[in-house]
Amino acid sequence: MIEESGSWTWIFSNNSTAWGSFFYEEKDDALRVQVTPEESEFHEWLTYEFIDRDPESAVLALMWENKLIPMRIAVEDPNDLYVSTFEKELQGSIGFQSQNWAAAAMFLAQREYMLDKALEWADASISSPFIGQENFNNLQTKAMVLMKMGKKEEARTTALFAVNHPTAGAFQVHGFGRQLIAGGMKEVALEVFEANYKRFNGAWPTNVGMARGLSAVGRYEEALKYAKLALAEAPDQVNKDSMTQAVEKLQKQIDIN
Repeated sequence: MIEESGSWTWIFSNNSTAWGSFFYEEKDDALRVQVTPEESEFHEWLTYEFIDRDPESAVLALMWENKLIPMRIAVEDPNDLYVSTFEKELQGSIGFQSQNWAAAAMFLAQREYMLDKALEWADASISSPFIGQENFNNLQTKAMVLMKMGKKEEARTTALFAVNHPTAGAFQVHGFGRQLIAGGMKEVALEVFEANYKRFNGAWPTNVGMARGLSAVGRYEEALKYAKLALAEAPDQVNKDSMTQAVEKLQKQIDIN
């Protein structure tokens, strides 16, 4: 590393066995990066950390005494890198577990990237020979992919099939409904919450789901009724506090999501 006025330079060498800078030769340089130093909190020991971490980049920070010397490291086309890695890994032993196909499909759905590939992987998680398993998790993944593709009726049909599948539990379905709301699919979320409520006979947390689903579509008076029922049956203080706040918001016609 070269310290200069106003900027420092990181130097990466192809000679990884040379001791420190004693045997340094410029001809061995692999990369030079010029950066601007920053002030930092005191560090007694030379410290390296990865900070400002994102899916596609991070900053490598050298910190010593009151200086921080940052260098940003970024991956070009990270989504393509992920897809390439998934494709290789799914050809190995983990490819014989259906949940890994579903996880790869959900990754693409969340990033709205290569959705045709996401649907292919979601279908594989459900029905691929020797691998596929028709269960709630894999079906909800397919529903989310279809939603992202704009195939709303197919997504709705798949979502409701998932909710009524024997492997679906009340808490799983509740979480799925909240995912749908977060993704802007409020009407389908309400149908999911309604199906959950009907299937599990109003058991916890289906009243909470009804309150959230109705609130999401602006039906605050109806949502308030279910929020009060949920408050009365809340199993612990955390949920009691949460539903108390929900009731207060709904009384003011404020969405609780």
